[in-house]
Amino acid sequence: MKKVLYLLTIGLVMATSAMAQKQLLPRVNFGIKGGVNLSNFSTDGILSNDSRAGFQAGVWSRIALGSVHLQPELYYTQKEAKIMQTGNPYVNTVNFRSIDLPVLFGYSWGGDVVAGRIQTGPLVAFGLGDKQSKDSQLTTTGVYIGDQNYAWLLGAGVDLGRLSFDARYEYGLSKQQTTGSLSKVRVNLFSLAIAYRLFAL
Repeated sequence: MKKVLYLLTIGLVMATSAMAQKQLLPRVNFGIKGGVNLSNFSTDGILSNDSRAGFQAGVWSRIALGSVHLQPELYYTQKEAKIMQTGNPYVNTVNFRSIDLPVLFGYSWGGDVVAGRIQTGPLVAFGLGDKQSKDSQLTTTGVYIGDQNYAWLLGAGVDLGRLSFDARYEYGLSKQQTTGSLSKVRVNLFSLAIAYRLFAL
């Protein structure tokens, strides 16, 4: 009887220790992602704009410890918007590209098969250039896109096995200077993305 109790005690201690180590060790996921975005310029009333669709594609990692996680990502983004002076029918279509690096802090709930997430965090975008197509009658309302811009992200997502679905709003923190006007604009963005987990450690 003493041997049985001794063995049960050892087994209980080992199981408790294993569970504790499992909870203390973070789980790291790696994957790829792609999606569409809808970008626009936040203006002050002197300028107006129409949203235009773009895309994003890249990689992501999630370091999870219990219900909380840190999720850095790196992806290529193409953004586009139309900008014009209020009351002026002529349009400048602005297309700009960047490498985006967000670092998100999040909270998850659910299990391994289905889980929900909320996330927020900063983003830095490294500009790769822009292309602006103006109507021939338009001589002003160009936009100077900075080489390095900052934004703040807020989003939610759902994990279904290896697949993840995300909806995010990106609020531009950097102001972009326009020509022909004292106005400065922010670049805001709404995105929908799908991600696939390649492996986990």
